Amino acid sequence: MRDQIPVPSLRLPRIYKYVKQTAKNRVQTYPIWPANLFQLELEGAGVYQDFSGPALLELEERGELEKITYGGLPYMASSDTARPDSAILEPTGVVYDFLTGEDDASGYIAELALYVALSKIEGELSDGVIDDIGPTGSYYRRFRGLPNPVDGLLEINGELFPIEVYNGLDYINESHSKLDQVANYSSDGDPALNPILVTRLSGKKAKDRVRKQMNGTIIDTRRIFACEPVRPNLEDAVNALNLQGQFELIPWLTTEEGLGLEGRRYHELAENREHFEKIVPSRVAAAAEDLSNDYIERVRGGVYLLYVNTLYRQAPERLGRQASLMLQSCFHKLMRNPGVDRASLLDIGWEDARERYNRIMPADDRRQRDVQDRTRSLLENLRDKNIVYRDGDSLYARKAKHPHASLDPPTAQGVTERTI
Repeated sequence: MRDQIPVPSLRLPRIYKYVKQTAKNRVQTYPIWPANLFQLELEGAGVYQDFSGPALLELEERGELEKITYGGLPYMASSDTARPDSAILEPTGVVYDFLTGEDDASGYIAELALYVALSKIEGELSDGVIDDIGPTGSYYRRFRGLPNPVDGLLEINGELFPIEVYNGLDYINESHSKLDQVANYSSDGDPALNPILVTRLSGKKAKDRVRKQMNGTIIDTRRIFACEPVRPNLEDAVNALNLQGQFELIPWLTTEEGLGLEGRRYHELAENREHFEKIVPSRVAAAAEDLSNDYIERVRGGVYLLYVNTLYRQAPERLGRQASLMLQSCFHKLMRNPGVDRASLLDIGWEDARERYNRIMPADDRRQRDVQDRTRSLLENLRDKNIVYRDGDSLYARKAKHPHASLDPPTAQGVTERTI
């Protein structure tokens, strides 16, 4: 029951104290501070919204912090009579205007960044991993009569993955309109459609829902994208609100032929059959040099996992399916802990797969050897595909990070006293 969950101050007292001290520092410096953007700031310290939200509520209920609404937005305040300060109101307005504006600027730029990253990754991999990349609107053109266009389309190892992109403030967990939207693109028909949600940050319940109910996945980018030349005042606003670590401000992204792209221009070209050739993947891949390595590595990790997951669905017999499940366990381990000895990786993968899929995995030693031998062959296949590489006896996922943000209990690690 919900009322059995300890309040934040009892559940994680050290982290609760950190949230309390940081919040009080904000409202002592300025009369009011935007509550939702404060929660976004805390994520940079490893304190996620499923903890910071209840913690702020507890502070309010204890009378240690006030909550007021100004201009339709929630603010923290030192008292219920606190007056707004333009030094905070103005940057708050700039950030919200970008994220919630009717011009869809925030969504468009994130869709462009993803398309460019995928275009770069396609050129790195062997044939048979990424078969095709569709930009915004391609889903509708390819499958008329199905739901509205999504933000992109991937074909990996012969399977189709419609993409939905979210570039906003929300921490997506158990229920969110984006999850319902993604569910609309899931289909067991012919062709089967396994959706991808690319978002800033999501929780375990959201990931489980997309994986178990839709055969899809979530990629956590850990950033909000914006095009700095289009929003020249956004950088100052982000700095004023201590959100530097949560935004990635990028220039116009330039194609191989010198064509400059920002979100809206990308949309116009993607939706125009006459001009689409200007932004085919081979021409836009060069623009990835203006995206952060961290972002590309997370997207690359997502592509790798999607490919690995297709192997189970396509395995023709029981041994192949067992080895594919074991490969999934091995690969998740490899993404979290690069440089694992191959023999150790096979042992770890076996134990994890036996624990997760005990009704499917065999129990006898002889069968274990058969499954491990087949998994070893699948790992070699990943080397051939340029997904995995070997250095001595250790295996690595090539230039990739796990796409699922590790949402362990809040830590508030790596935060200096200055930020408190």
